[in-house]
Amino acid sequence: MRIDNHRRVVAGLLMMLAGAIAAGCREATLRVPLHPTTGRILVDGKPAQGVEVRLHPAGELGSIDALTPFAATGEDGGFTLGTYAMEDGAPEGRYRVTLF
Repeated sequence: MRIDNHRRVVAGLLMMLAGAIAAGCREATLRVPLHPTTGRILVDGKPAQGVEVRLHPAGELGSIDALTPFAATGEDGGFTLGTYAMEDGAPEGRYRVTLF
């Protein structure tokens, strides 16, 4: 009787693990296509180093679930946007930009 209980517990844990893995795989396949996106920020004609750049989808302002591409400028004021990871690009769309 005791072995049957252990088997049930192990089977239940395996089912939960399989469900979590399947959910993670579904999430990965829901990623939207990204496009390489670069730019340069100048202030009074001079490169602005260390500026945080964030894009906010115009149709989803304030949404905590919206994808917000991001970057930071280098010495030359240049940046490459990333959405899921550093410098992986940005989805198509209309955005409002914030600079910090």
